[in-house]
Amino acid sequence: MDPHLPDDVRAALEEIWRGAKASEFEDENLEFKEDPSRLSGKKAKAPEAKIVEFALTEAICFANSDGGDGYIVIGVADRSRGPEAFTGTDIEPLWLQKKVFDGTLPHLHVDVAEATFRDVRLVVVRVPPGLSLYTRTNGAAYARHGTSCVPLTEDQRTAIRDRRTNPDMTALRSALAVTDLDPLAINRGRALLAQKRMAAGESPAVPEQPLPFLRELGVLTTDGELTRAAELLFGPKAAHQVRLRHLHRSVPGGEPTVTDLGGSLILIFDRAQDLVRRHGSPEIARVQLPGGQEVPVPAFPDRAVDEVVSNALVHRDWAISPPIVIDQSPRVLKVWSPGPLPHGVTVDRLLTTQSTPRNNLLMAAMRALGLAEETSRGFDRMWSAMIATGRPAPEVDADDFHVEVVIAAARPDLTFVAALARLREAFPVETIDAVSTLIVLHHLFHSPMITLHQVRTKTQTTAIEAVQSMHWLSEIQLVQPISERAEEWVLTSQARTAIGGSHAADVTSISVLDWIEERLRSGHPVTNRSVVEATGADSREVTALFAHLRTAGRAVKDPAGPSRGANVRWIAPGSMQ
Repeated sequence: MDPHLPDDVRAALEEIWRGAKASEFEDENLEFKEDPSRLSGKKAKAPEAKIVEFALTEAICFANSDGGDGYIVIGVADRSRGPEAFTGTDIEPLWLQKKVFDGTLPHLHVDVAEATFRDVRLVVVRVPPGLSLYTRTNGAAYARHGTSCVPLTEDQRTAIRDRRTNPDMTALRSALAVTDLDPLAINRGRALLAQKRMAAGESPAVPEQPLPFLRELGVLTTDGELTRAAELLFGPKAAHQVRLRHLHRSVPGGEPTVTDLGGSLILIFDRAQDLVRRHGSPEIARVQLPGGQEVPVPAFPDRAVDEVVSNALVHRDWAISPPIVIDQSPRVLKVWSPGPLPHGVTVDRLLTTQSTPRNNLLMAAMRALGLAEETSRGFDRMWSAMIATGRPAPEVDADDFHVEVVIAAARPDLTFVAALARLREAFPVETIDAVSTLIVLHHLFHSPMITLHQVRTKTQTTAIEAVQSMHWLSEIQLVQPISERAEEWVLTSQARTAIGGSHAADVTSISVLDWIEERLRSGHPVTNRSVVEATGADSREVTALFAHLRTAGRAVKDPAGPSRGANVRWIAPGSMQ
């Protein structure tokens, strides 16, 4: 059996040999072509140019379509029947491969190989699924529709470019049938969908049969076949398959106990959450809330765990095989997933970027089941869960090959947790619990003021968004600006009264030294003149403060600016390149 002939192509050739026409077997993935130099009864003009023209057009058509591998079989007449259709070819594979490569933009790599069927030499061109929009060198582009090559409109070209910039591997057709799916996973999915509908006030009725249920989730192809998303969510565990690996270390840096999970993501999600909760302490501290109620603080908040696990499952690159790894020790939880961040997302804009999810179909299905949230909301909820329980925000490390999220149990700041509870009684709860407000409050709880630069950096927003957010907090009297420039804010007396402590200053108690140091920490250069204008302090007092900060190693002169006078720029030592 010739290895260059796939089973479905070989089966078609057998039927043609028995008397069928080749054209009867041409479809979205298969095309037959007679070598022009073998035309019977007449000699074709420029046969090599004709075959190159044909191969270029068909290769571009297949590559711009979404039907998977396409095959062009040269050496079979598509309108003849039986053995007479097998006219053969003398085409050199490497020659044709280079012609296709050189004649396309971007260069299209196709596999061209010699194959033998019934002692007839054929050439088979395999066109792999396209990674971009492909055109001829003159810009002409086509796509395969049935058995025809159709020129593409500009809108169609744009759609292909956008789709292939961020391909959705979970929307591809699965090789599994509905009967191959895990019944336990299907039942769990039905229960989750009913639960989500009930919570939304909708009818909880869910189709009992798998196929209608999968259709409601949107994980079937247009012709009713399973997609890769359906396979991932509900498929059985294959031999040696590991989709998620949990490492439990009883002591930091110790040898881990390894648990490998495979099969359906629905069941993996539940199992992974259970492993993290079982090995994480449910109480590392207790906080007393207003009214005397004591609440335990777990090592890892449930909401943070849910979000970090669901984000890894939804957004990882499912085109590659390495498993997600959860590495858990008593005080640190690290979740590593293969593949980069979704298209358009960067580490410094995790909270605000409206990205294009890598796995749109899988994302939509998990959202319908209540296992994932809208774009960017997962990171919001991680941040909120950690800050609201008195811990630092998660750390995220990412490159072209992986994303790792680290959350730390740390030592919960119980006074901040209690302060939030009191603020919720004095201000709208939805405002206090918003991630941007929590970030600002956490900073102001430990520092005398917050600058516009710090708001932008910490909340990962633009200048306009940061200013408008702080204006809103000012309007509800949670913060107030300390100058007419409105680029530095402190907590209001109303907010400080609600907190009931001395962790933040009001406008009058902000010292000139506080103002200078906070500006330096925010990365701003500070001059004698800017301090005088903002605080009204005496210039000689400011000069003495800068001398003190320089002696203490907390400020240095900017070597790129003036060395003497009121316009000397002072910067934090760590800000020098």
